[in-house]
Amino acid sequence: AGNCKLAIENASESLHHMGVHSESVEPYMPGRSTYVREITNHWAETRTPILPDVAAKYGIRLDYPTRLTADDRAELKTVTVFPAFQLITAGDLILWFSFRPLAVDRIDVWSGALYPPSALVVEPDLERLRADLRRSLDVVNGEDEQAIAVLQRSASARYATRGCLSAKEGGLGGFHRYLARQLSGS
Repeated sequence: AGNCKLAIENASESLHHMGVHSESVEPYMPGRSTYVREITNHWAETRTPILPDVAAKYGIRLDYPTRLTADDRAELKTVTVFPAFQLITAGDLILWFSFRPLAVDRIDVWSGALYPPSALVVEPDLERLRADLRRSLDVVNGEDEQAIAVLQRSASARYATRGCLSAKEGGLGGFHRYLARQLSGS
């Protein structure tokens, strides 16, 4: 239950980790450490450092054999392709999300995951690998779903006003500029 724009805004910035995901994500991916890497007319990329030792305690595996550098494995990279698609990488794991508006206040989210073949070396049971990811995503996505429903009610409130963005939310500014260009026809 929520507007597609609100869902993309929520998914595009990591400051909400501190509140919405304070126990599920924030301990190993501190939102305050997020930074905007690049913003274009069509997409934005943010990065959030991952604390590998803490992530392991939460069942997040970053120890797959890989050709990536330790630095590349130690950051969550979020690329939001405007208006409604997102790629997230954590090491060699790639998650994708497609946000599909159903109505002004309803969305459908499709998603999938791409694991590197080396993941099966560390965890040869593919069904267990899928179940572990599903369990983790169900928690995080459930928290986001609740947050978006609250945002929808707040945005629909009679006296709702616009607020300002943090410098760490530069991708949202890029998204808003994209929407303005599309809506103005320029």
